[in-house]
Amino acid sequence: MFTVSRVIPVNPPGEAPLTRADVWRGLELKANNALPFVPSISYCVVTERTGDHEFIREIEFRGERSHERVTLEPQQRVTFERLDGSVSGRILNEIEQEDGELNLRFTYTLQISGIPADSAEERAYASGMEADYLKAVEATLAAMRRVANDGKEGNDMKEGNDMNATEWVHRYYDDIDNMRMEDFLAWHTPDVVVQFANNPQANGPEQVQGAIGHFWEMIGGLRHNIVNIWPTDEGTTVVEANIDYTRTDGRVVTTPCVTLLHQADPAQKQVQINSVRIFIDLAPVFAP
Repeated sequence: MFTVSRVIPVNPPGEAPLTRADVWRGLELKANNALPFVPSISYCVVTERTGDHEFIREIEFRGERSHERVTLEPQQRVTFERLDGSVSGRILNEIEQEDGELNLRFTYTLQISGIPADSAEERAYASGMEADYLKAVEATLAAMRRVANDGKEGNDMKEGNDMNATEWVHRYYDDIDNMRMEDFLAWHTPDVVVQFANNPQANGPEQVQGAIGHFWEMIGGLRHNIVNIWPTDEGTTVVEANIDYTRTDGRVVTTPCVTLLHQADPAQKQVQINSVRIFIDLAPVFAP
């Protein structure tokens, strides 16, 4: 078994400052879907919600599938406990504050099946994990800095500004998951067409607001766990996700979904979507 712990300053000189809330938001996003943040994780799906701040996720790390119990302590730390696979132990992501300065500490205490303790092979594995998580922490901070800056700059969030498909898609679904109707509508053109499953087609912002708003009233909440994003040269971005729907009775139902988002003019800096086609079976969400 080996333990590695590293501390990274959240607000180094020259960077736009982040608050504790900004950092926590990033950790929460990474816990629910690690794909945009951890290069060595190629699969990440929440399989079960066991409480308000605890869930089980299945990941694929360096080609091996395993399950982790994720525990969220808001504004403080995220704990990942390995439940199966060749690597056992736990990983901590913690927000710390010292002399008024925010830091992000990540610590992992792990044991690898079949590898002798303190061997060269174990040290090599530990070194590789350290490099992976350093990249993950840096990517998380960078993403949260962009989101935080957007809060100050208003509608620039919808603009290209060095933003790739992965970034704007996550921001788009963040507005949906938090049911921010005005921000959600701002992503679309005045002539947007939305086809949501087998519901009647909605044309224009007014109909979209009516249809989506009515659906939001029928559920307790939702969260998109994005699995894959495929941008095309024709301006359509294909998004595969597993959506956690919280029913009005408090039960969480997860269902797969594929969405086609088409930009009116991909050459423009501003992301403006004129067509949304959502392929999903909602029957499990409303089943007795």
